[in-house]
Amino acid sequence: MIAGIPPITYGVVGTQHGHLKGMIQELEELPGVTCAGVYDDETASAQAICDEFNLPLMDDKRRLFDNDAVSLIASAAVNADKGLILTEAVEAGKATIVDKPLVTAMADLDRLDAAVKAHDGHVGLMLTERYGWYGQQLKQLCDDGALGKIASFMAWRPHRLGRPTRPDWMFDYDRYGGIIVYLLIHDLDICRWITGAEFTEITAYEDNVANQSDHNFVDIGVALGRLSDGTTCLAKTDWLTPATSPVHGDCRYLVAGSEGTVEVMTAGDIFDNPKGDYGTQIRFLSNSEPPRLLDRTAESVPILNDVLSSIYLGTPSVISTSDAIESTRATLMAQQSVRDGMTIKRATV
Repeated sequence: MIAGIPPITYGVVGTQHGHLKGMIQELEELPGVTCAGVYDDETASAQAICDEFNLPLMDDKRRLFDNDAVSLIASAAVNADKGLILTEAVEAGKATIVDKPLVTAMADLDRLDAAVKAHDGHVGLMLTERYGWYGQQLKQLCDDGALGKIASFMAWRPHRLGRPTRPDWMFDYDRYGGIIVYLLIHDLDICRWITGAEFTEITAYEDNVANQSDHNFVDIGVALGRLSDGTTCLAKTDWLTPATSPVHGDCRYLVAGSEGTVEVMTAGDIFDNPKGDYGTQIRFLSNSEPPRLLDRTAESVPILNDVLSSIYLGTPSVISTSDAIESTRATLMAQQSVRDGMTIKRATV
C-alpha cells in the first residue's frame, strides 16, 4: 500500500472498456485493497471481469453506492452512461476513478460538476498524456520559460481503428460521444495544462470518411480554439492510421512560443527509424540554441498512485477534479460546434 493510505474497499460500476482491466490489475496488486463487487447493466460483461479477476458479481449498483465500507468506485462504462454513474457515486460520498471520456453531454457534465461542489467530490480521470514522461518534460519546458510566451499549440492524434476489437456501442454516436470527446480530450487537456488558461471559444468539425456504412459514426475530428491568454490551439484526430503503420498512433505536439519551439513525437520518426524502436523524441530549438533532440530528463508518474494519494492523503494530483471537468467541457464545446455548425464561445472563464 502507498504509505499513509488506509485499507481501501472499492466497487466497479461499468465494465465496457478494456481500460478497466488495467485499473483492476493495479488495485488488486496493492495490499489492503478489497473489491466489494462488480456491476454492469450487461451482466455477461460484468461476469467476464469477475471470472478473470476472481471478484464478486453485484446485481444492483445501489448495493455498492449504499455500502458505507466502499470508498472508491471505478468505472469503464458505456461513455454515455458515465455521467449518471459518476454523479450517483459522488452523491453517495464515493471517490471515483474513470477512463476517458468523463461524460458525453454538457447537461451530464453540469450535473456532475454540481454534485462535486455540493459533496466535495473527487473524480480521477485517466488521461495518460499528462502522466507520461514526455508530457511531464513538455510541461517543465513551458514552466521554465524555455519557449517564452506560448503563442500556439498544435496536436496530431491519428489512431488505428482496430474494428474487430471495438464494441458495437462505439459505432453509435449518441452512446460513444464522437471522436473529439473520446480522443481529443488528451490534447485539449495538454493545451490547458501547459498554458494554465481556459478555452474561450472553439470551432470544430467531424466527418465519416472511411466507414460510411456506419451511419452514426465519425472517424475524423478537428478543433480550432482560442484560450483566455490568447494562445491558439489546433488539434486533429482520426481513426485512419493505415494497417501497415508500425505504431497504433503516430501522435505529436508542436508548441510555438516567443522564444522557441518544441515538437514532441510520441512514436519518434516512423519514416526514418532504422532501429525500429519507435521511441519518443522531443525536438527543440530557440533563439539561443540550434535545433537538437532533447535528452530525457523527466519520469512518468504512476497514475493510480497519484489518484489514490490525492483521494486519501489530499496531495495535489497531476489531474485535479477541476481539470477533468474543464478539459471535458472544452471537448463538449467542440461537440456543440459540430452539431450547431458555428463557433461556440464560453460566456465566463
